[in-house]
Amino acid sequence: MAKYMDASGLSHFMAKIKAAIAATVTGVKGNAESSYRTGQVNLTPANIGAVAKSGDTMTGNLIVPKIRSAKTAYGVTSYIYRTTALETIVYTHMRFESSAFMPVIHMSGYAYGAGKTTELHIAMYMYQGEFYSSSTVTNLGAWAPDVYLFTYIEDSIEYVAIGLAGNIYFNMMNLDVQDEMGNFSRINLDGWTITGYTDTGHIPDIGTNHCKKIPYGINVLSPPVNNATGVLPIANGGTNATTAAAARTNLEIESITNSEIDTMFEERMS
Repeated sequence: MAKYMDASGLSHFMAKIKAAIAATVTGVKGNAESSYRTGQVNLTPANIGAVAKSGDTMTGNLIVPKIRSAKTAYGVTSYIYRTTALETIVYTHMRFESSAFMPVIHMSGYAYGAGKTTELHIAMYMYQGEFYSSSTVTNLGAWAPDVYLFTYIEDSIEYVAIGLAGNIYFNMMNLDVQDEMGNFSRINLDGWTITGYTDTGHIPDIGTNHCKKIPYGINVLSPPVNNATGVLPIANGGTNATTAAAARTNLEIESITNSEIDTMFEERMS
């Protein structure tokens, strides 16, 4: 016997069919297309506004995520300042805390006005709420500004800042960060900025905001002996004297004759 659907069942069945039709895809288009297509649609990079793997040219800026190895983050921020800067400040997002922390900042670039390269390695040691005196700068470039470490507050968090004091025009700089622990738990790699100022006063006074001027451990421009003023002690590689005669006396070589020097040389060479 044939079974027939009553009016209520038919209405329910038709509602199901309409819902199924409404849920199906009726057309496809890429983000760069203006109208939908139906049937078997092939979406190309051009259709969706993407760059093909080869042969395409970009017309806008490409934002590349920060590249990070086990202990180093490359290209954390970059900087171009096209006027004379008396002070340049790196506002990091490294938290300043009381536990031991020893990051290394690598700053490289070119100081256009001076025609000199920039190659600074800033090794800092933070412990018990201060920058320790073992924090040093290594300079491998041709420009060696005074370098300061201090802190600043942003969103109630105390961060580390690096101040460079020097009159320079059109400075280009790239910045990498090393974390000796390798986990970057105290370093937010986002939000770092480098700002050049045409006036002074942005680097705080020594002692304010933990501000400390850090020395150069190695400076290819000024080796320690060439950088000395006054009388250099013997312990530091000098003679502790202002005249040649006094230097010979202090070094205990005043009584050595040429023949004795010849004899010592021959003994060393034999």
